[in-house]
Amino acid sequence: MILSEIASFRSAPVDGSYITKLSENFRRTQEEGLKNNQYWLSKIVDFTILGKSLDTISDTDAVLALFTPQSLQAAAEKYLSTDNYVRAYLMPAER
Repeated sequence: MILSEIASFRSAPVDGSYITKLSENFRRTQEEGLKNNQYWLSKIVDFTILGKSLDTISDTDAVLALFTPQSLQAAAEKYLSTDNYVRAYLMPAER
């Protein structure tokens, strides 16, 4: 089941409704995070390590513009390989 989902992400751009849900969730998380000191500290550290300008920490729209069906498909093709994975099974406990 999971492998078929990975294959679908890799084979075609995702549906626009998925992007909408992703964007709404990201925006909501971002808005809540902006009220939290730990969020700010984490972002400042991340941006400093990555060499990004601190002026763009709260630029939600710029980040959301990166979420497109094509960009998610490209990321899936790059990072969601099925060539190397572990298959595990849960067995019922013996009584």
